[in-house]
Amino acid sequence: MIYKILILEFALVCILSTSAKSEEEKKRYNYDFEIRPVNRCPMNESDWKAASIRVGCNDTFKYHCLPDRFHSTLIEFCYTSPRSMIEKGNCVELAYNGVLNNVKCENFTEGCPDSPYLSDEIYKYPVCLNLTLRCFTSDKNCLYKK
Repeated sequence: MIYKILILEFALVCILSTSAKSEEEKKRYNYDFEIRPVNRCPMNESDWKAASIRVGCNDTFKYHCLPDRFHSTLIEFCYTSPRSMIEKGNCVELAYNGVLNNVKCENFTEGCPDSPYLSDEIYKYPVCLNLTLRCFTSDKNCLYKK
């Protein structure tokens, strides 16, 4: 009996802690929808679909996993606007106002998208999902400034 109470208390603490963290992330980023920081984004279609199911996205609110506007972390979320067509020569980030923002990558050392792509297919361009020191890892100009 005491174990059941302890387990229930632990579960409640976990739920409240997760909810508080989500609210904290919303305030930090100032987005109108929930985002979750992740260590890495899915890098193929099947993993992308699995993540979409795990997060609870659907055909209306498509799963996205992108760099945040600070390029400090990757974030996953169900995007509340229609997915966007991203122009060649660009990666994408989630901007301050919750819209997708093109990020020029023509000067990257490798992997910059050479054709347009849909924002929820960014996994096809791993260079757009690799960050270090608030820079894309292939953006040597940014890295040299650090």
